[in-house]
Amino acid sequence: MRPGDRVLAGLRGLTFRLTRTTLRETTMKVYLISMGAGVLIGLVYALLKVRSPAPPAIALIGLLGMLAGEQLISQVARHAAAAPPGSHSVGAQPPR
Repeated sequence: MRPGDRVLAGLRGLTFRLTRTTLRETTMKVYLISMGAGVLIGLVYALLKVRSPAPPAIALIGLLGMLAGEQLISQVARHAAAAPPGSHSVGAQPPR
């Protein structure tokens, strides 16, 4: 067995596990891992008494707003795609 074979086998197993979990669970895990990594780095910066190179809080609030807007647009588009044709037109008459 070559060293690369183990990596490929691991990736196949990861792909199988990802297909068994829902996209929402996977996405939440990624956000939690990202948050945990950020907190860990923040703790290291605090212990070393180093100022964080992060932008000011107002910029981070702006980024949060951008992400919220992006999610809102995708939710609206998903909702519109799921609605039956003609169900959201203005003044539509019910079928007789």
